[in-house]
Amino acid sequence: MIFEPVAVVLTVITAVEVWVYYVPAIVASRAFVPMLLIMSAAKFAIERNAITESFDLYSRAAELLPAYDPADPATLRERRIRVGLGRAQSGFSFLRDDEQLRLLEPLVEQSSTLGDLRLEADVHLAIALVRQLRGGNSPDDALLKRSLARVDAIGKELNDPLIAALSSSIVGIYEVFSGRMREGIKTLEAAQPLLAQKRDFVGSSFALVALSFGYSRLGDFDKAEA
Repeated sequence: MIFEPVAVVLTVITAVEVWVYYVPAIVASRAFVPMLLIMSAAKFAIERNAITESFDLYSRAAELLPAYDPADPATLRERRIRVGLGRAQSGFSFLRDDEQLRLLEPLVEQSSTLGDLRLEADVHLAIALVRQLRGGNSPDDALLKRSLARVDAIGKELNDPLIAALSSSIVGIYEVFSGRMREGIKTLEAAQPLLAQKRDFVGSSFALVALSFGYSRLGDFDKAEA
């Protein structure tokens, strides 16, 4: 089962946290080792749809990290961004829109300053997902438009078709569920082969569901069930 390996990792993390607490002389920072283990376990969990476990793990990691400081080393700033992004992604189904945006909006400038384009794209994709799927906004929504435009620019700069596919999948979802079935199916079909490569992106699952829904609405049940 999915949750059994997650439970094992949690047990290991707890044991290491206790060990580091009582043997501080061996580790310069008592937070360092548990935090890295927790982040690894959180990523493992979200990739297997154990979302509440992942959210709890990212929240534990956030407690171990200092507040964001632009003067901190890049590795520490990146870790803080990834933890904030992970909390928003894993909490997508149960956090309110405003709670998610409070987690994500500060990461826009932070990720841009860091200079990691792929991480910056992930931040903008998460915002676009909240604005489109949770908020029901059209692609003309200001925040959604900004984030999709930035993702498209990053995809072109990196010449990465996966990033472009993730961006277009959000548009395709909107097209399907706003009644523009044929346009949405065409958009999602183009992105479909690449979506499975991004297992930690909630939008991938929604896009594939939307594609199946679009097929069924047009009466193509064989494709819908494939």
